Amino acid sequence: PVSVATLEKQARAQAEAKSRIDHSASSAGLVDAADSLEPAGSGNVPNYVKAFASRPGAPVAFAHAVRAFLYGGLVQPEVKLGMALRVAQFNSNPYLAAHAERFLRSTEEGKKVLAAISAEKIATLPIEQRLALKYADELSPEFGGIDDATFREVRGYYNDSQIIELTETVGFFNYFTRLAEGLNLPVEAWVLDTPAHPDVPAFHPYAGRIPFLTDEHLARIKEYLPSTEGTNRWNSERTQLWEPDLPEIWWAFGKTVSKTPSTLPRAIRSYV
Repeated sequence: PVSVATLEKQARAQAEAKSRIDHSASSAGLVDAADSLEPAGSGNVPNYVKAFASRPGAPVAFAHAVRAFLYGGLVQPEVKLGMALRVAQFNSNPYLAAHAERFLRSTEEGKKVLAAISAEKIATLPIEQRLALKYADELSPEFGGIDDATFREVRGYYNDSQIIELTETVGFFNYFTRLAEGLNLPVEAWVLDTPAHPDVPAFHPYAGRIPFLTDEHLARIKEYLPSTEGTNRWNSERTQLWEPDLPEIWWAFGKTVSKTPSTLPRAIRSYV
């Protein structure tokens, strides 16, 4: 993987990059305070949100997805930010690295994770954090990268719902890097030069040894799996229902993109 120091230098250079899409349109109204990780009134709208401006509903949905994948779910946010940074290292992506580092610096725990990754001393972190980063390391280079031994090791510290969340997190941020690289998104100057102050709820560790579905989760599952269609769902969808918060948000984003008429022939979209 590329070193953090190298990605930091590349991020400064990427601030001057010319995006492959037009960002000149006004960003007013693209997202509101409930979805953005930036303070209300700051005017800071990230380029990964502006990238979807031409697709109605997609900017809000993607901003909501980023917020949820980092600060929702059952896994510590600093762990997932560390995983995002590792994905950026493996994919040589300074854009994601700059955003992940900025949010890691916003908490004391995040600073510890960032220091360990930057100094290549991940072995000094607590075992559960090391295993999550190892999970991202092995799953990012290739989709079949997790062997049974690693999975058993991770399962000793995370329950099934949390492992699904770890997997979703790696997949989401690999998608994020493809988006940033494909569109050549410039790193925002305010990401490099201003500290992050995300207005997010406090994280409360989940102490259960097995997944626990709350009444809210059961209601969402019932809504998603009507009795007339329950037998026709993909196993990937069924699996994700153990941690319904993140997949629900991801599906919502996918719907906003799929509802927008495509300018590409179906054959090309199928091939991609």
